[in-house]
Amino acid sequence: MKLMTKSSSTKDALNNARNCIVDETKLTRSEAEKIQNKFTDMPEVCKMLRQLILLMKYMEKDRTDDPKQPICEFLRKISIEAMPGISGITLESCVFLWQALALQRTRLMLDHQDEEPYAGIQKQFKETLTSEQKKALDELPAKKKYVLLTYLNELIVLNLDEPDLMNPNYHIVEDGLAPAYFDDDLHKLNLPQWCKLKYAEDIIKHLIQTEG
Repeated sequence: MKLMTKSSSTKDALNNARNCIVDETKLTRSEAEKIQNKFTDMPEVCKMLRQLILLMKYMEKDRTDDPKQPICEFLRKISIEAMPGISGITLESCVFLWQALALQRTRLMLDHQDEEPYAGIQKQFKETLTSEQKKALDELPAKKKYVLLTYLNELIVLNLDEPDLMNPNYHIVEDGLAPAYFDDDLHKLNLPQWCKLKYAEDIIKHLIQTEG
């Protein structure tokens, strides 16, 4: 049931896509909601993620691919038949699509009591939130919760192979962990000082378990 793509190759693919796409476009609200509400089959979600990683890997900055081109057309060029759930979304949204699907994969794994979404994460990132800390997270608006979820999920998934890059006592936002493409959205969260990486896994679990 687990996605076998190594985090290092995923990171390389995402970096390549971000380098190739000048103006990334976020998913529409309906597209994001469809992923959360309708994509409930783990093998299907994992296959879509693998296709996206291949797509982002094969992008080339100097090619003339139209960012408005549907994913299915690009994948057809490399002899891959796109999964129906992602076929009509355009290249300019592929990174945001990966984030949404990766988060959905985490949701689905949490739905199965015997599945550990971050099997390789070290114990120092698994500290448990207090009831007051959970209450503070509950007060975040839905949009800010989604930003925090997608950021933390990506951070953990991409760095499981390189745990030395993460310090459990680093603040989630203020200690320079956030890449430039997340920076503005994250600083708008105004997270309290206790929001450190040592709570990363429990923050994700709590936000997912309390999604409306």
